[in-house]
Amino acid sequence: VAVPDAQDVIDVLRTLGEKSMLILNAVERRSVVPFFQPIINVHGEIRELFEAVLYLENAQGELVPAREFMPAAEEHGLAGKIDRWVAMRSAEALTSLINGGKSATLLAPMSFATIADNLLLAAIQQHLKTASIPAEHFRLQVEAAALARDPGASMAFAQIVKRAGM
Repeated sequence: VAVPDAQDVIDVLRTLGEKSMLILNAVERRSVVPFFQPIINVHGEIRELFEAVLYLENAQGELVPAREFMPAAEEHGLAGKIDRWVAMRSAEALTSLINGGKSATLLAPMSFATIADNLLLAAIQQHLKTASIPAEHFRLQVEAAALARDPGASMAFAQIVKRAGM
């Protein structure tokens, strides 16, 4: 079994720091890009449904899907910042859709970090209220695996979201 020396530890920390900075800089530069993908209901429901699909634009201009960068963002404590940014951009997009005459619902993907972020829910509620958008038009999506990490917190989060009408 190899025992890491000080330089090995420094190298690992440098790599982690570089990844954190890459993701953080992408958020700050607004290189994290939500696309709004329509979801088609084959049963003929009139309301339009859109899902925010998240990408990070890298230095080469390539779009990197969330499944490739969000695990690192979570590992480095940046998922909550990304969630807040995506949620607010999604709420703004929903406002534009509804103000444009569409009866739309938007699904916004969130990480485990959102479960403990009561301020995010309050900010979303305030935005929707100010824009006169019914809360049921905005849905937060959290993967089952994330919810399973802390069932108690997940249940409390679900109750808060339900009371908010989302």
